Amino acid sequence: KTFYDPSRNRRVIWGWSNESDEIKKGWAGIQGIPRQVWLDLSGKQLVQWPIEELETLRKQKVQLNNKKLSKGEMFEVKGISASQADVEV
Repeated sequence: KTFYDPSRNRRVIWGWSNESDEIKKGWAGIQGIPRQVWLDLSGKQLVQWPIEELETLRKQKVQLNNKKLSKGEMFEVKGISASQADVEV
């Protein structure tokens, strides 16, 4: 679903991701984050990016630099909750 936001002159899209393996848990999907969509400068390719208002939800930043992981290695990031984490690698 999309809507037009005239105050910011943008089109915003809401997505839904099906997760059929979760039906046994009583739910089967997840709401995607709202994204702004537009055409690139050539007018031929659709571009999307999370809306800027999502920045207001970010509270605590944990940053790791130059951490090398081997194949299959696990690493616990301390100081965040796994229920809501935005990870950039």
